[in-house]
Amino acid sequence: MEKFSEFKKEMDVWLYYQSKAIERHDVSIAEQADILDRIFAMNLELSRLRNYISPNDPAYKEACEYMRYAVQGVNPMLRGLLDAKLFARVDRKYSFQEFFLYTPLEILRRQQEILSNGGNLEQLIFLSFPSSFKIAILNDSEDVLSKMESLHETVLFPEATLHTYKNAEDLLSSIHSGIRYDLILTDLIVPGGGGLYLTAILREENFSGAIIALSAYKEDRTFGRNLFDRGFDGMIEAHIGFEKGEKWPFKLMGQIQNYYYYKNLYDWSR
Repeated sequence: MEKFSEFKKEMDVWLYYQSKAIERHDVSIAEQADILDRIFAMNLELSRLRNYISPNDPAYKEACEYMRYAVQGVNPMLRGLLDAKLFARVDRKYSFQEFFLYTPLEILRRQQEILSNGGNLEQLIFLSFPSSFKIAILNDSEDVLSKMESLHETVLFPEATLHTYKNAEDLLSSIHSGIRYDLILTDLIVPGGGGLYLTAILREENFSGAIIALSAYKEDRTFGRNLFDRGFDGMIEAHIGFEKGEKWPFKLMGQIQNYYYYKNLYDWSR
């Protein structure tokens, strides 16, 4: 609680100036990530008290309410972030390298052999999906979705079925209507409900497919563990405007390839 008091003093200053029209500034993705890292770390410290004190303890309850207030102060669309249900992970243990889908040594060696023999980027991707494999993408950017749709069946998830959505409710409706998705790629912040909202509902309903965040937030051990505990199976860092580049489809496919490599290696249930 002493740590929380120190955290609150610092956070109060930032929130105060953000509440003033003259003083406030646009919060960059990098600044958001830095502040959220501190919020997640402090929230983790507070969560450890749950085993020792009542959730209705006045000081503890006030601290938890303040953390929710702080998150919304950073970005209103993050409302509910700290209220999202945590899911006990018995399927696998958290690993920073695996969660952020770093390329395993075996695949790196195979890629180096391909390049040394005059191969190209397309040949580095040896992952294939059956036609029955269904992928859903949630993102509120029309540019991102149109680009992914245009590259589908050539570079991006060839042969698989790809559906795109601009809001979580439409995606949830399609799943509730009976469409089964094997893989969902979702942005974390989407007006009306992003990846955190979507994942909380799907995991509560025992959705067994893989859910991977596609976000501009930086790779961070604490942030990754927070997503892991909320039902995500991985995260791919994708900076704002990534769809305008040339190599991102191969990076994306490569990291999805890494996910299924790890899944098969460790026999993950999803």
